[in-house]
Amino acid sequence: MRHAKRPSGFTLVELMIVVAIIGALASIGMPVFQHMTLRARIAERESILRAIAKGVEDVTLNASTVPMNSGTNFVGAYNPDATPGTTKRGWVQAQPGWRDLPLIVEGATYCSYQFLLATAVTPMLLAVTGDCDIDGDAVHNTKVQTYQGVGHAFVLLAETPNADTIY
Repeated sequence: MRHAKRPSGFTLVELMIVVAIIGALASIGMPVFQHMTLRARIAERESILRAIAKGVEDVTLNASTVPMNSGTNFVGAYNPDATPGTTKRGWVQAQPGWRDLPLIVEGATYCSYQFLLATAVTPMLLAVTGDCDIDGDAVHNTKVQTYQGVGHAFVLLAETPNADTIY
């Protein structure tokens, strides 16, 4: 007596069920991934803004004088290789102002950065700007932190936009 051989493999229905399950998991995972990417870009900008302010403060503390490279202001222009977008660009710190900072940014960044230390006013004011396209909608998201000089140190005075309108 011969036994009938069962066909091996998956049926079309079984394959469709597996594809549906994978699709459902992907639809749940993608928004979470996009949110985490957004948070990572915000965290990058926040940490570099603070590092720039700390770098300017270190220069003024260690020099015991206000560093100047153009008139009465200590300026670091935008990272020239950085037009805000959703891709990272190489960090360039070769311009005047940036070279004086004890700041090392390893790798590429999403944002462009600028700082201006106004020494002609009392107390000194430091403005640090980070310009990004945080959420990928082709609209610039610029954050400015303003610090007030206290001796040769700096205290955060204001930041715009505030935490509720971050992007």
